[in-house]
Amino acid sequence: MIGKLSAVEISTWYWLALGVVLVLGEIFMPGGILVWIGVGAAVVGIVSVFVKLTLIVKLVIWMVVAGILLVLWFKLLRDNDSSREGRAEATLGYTGTLVRVVAPGMNSSVRFNRPILGEEVWDCESSVRIDANTKVKVVAAVGREGRRLRVMPA
Repeated sequence: MIGKLSAVEISTWYWLALGVVLVLGEIFMPGGILVWIGVGAAVVGIVSVFVKLTLIVKLVIWMVVAGILLVLWFKLLRDNDSSREGRAEATLGYTGTLVRVVAPGMNSSVRFNRPILGEEVWDCESSVRIDANTKVKVVAAVGREGRRLRVMPA
């Protein structure tokens, strides 16, 4: 086995090292992107141990593997911040300012003085008519999977 490893091209070790550096870089820049790009590089390094590949083929494998992993990450695995799915409960009890008029069956937005879970403006609804620029209090998380807030005048 050691004889086989010593015969491996130096570029294979570069790919493996790049994979490790990118995965470890995720510690300093969290977000779930570097880890998948690093895994793609590591896959190229592992494949290169067994099959001699040109640089172009290695780059294509890296892009394809990293691309597939990133798509899977953003579509299936990641807690999608833009949907705020299941996180609206964190806003309960907060007060904000209504961006535009809201009434039953009509959606609006509420702006908080400071971001809550990274967002300053959240979608909302109300069971009563409330004029724009009115101070409102969040009383519930509603809508499909709790993505919208129910507000009442503060």
